[in-house]
Amino acid sequence: MGAGKIERIASLSARFWRNAESAPTGV
Repeated sequence: MGAGKIERIASLSARFWRNAESAPTGV
């Protein structure tokens, strides 16, 4: 299946969680 799509989602997820960790508000 779309390996590139999975990689893209993983990248976005990592970026999102990184921002959530640094920001006091998880929104």
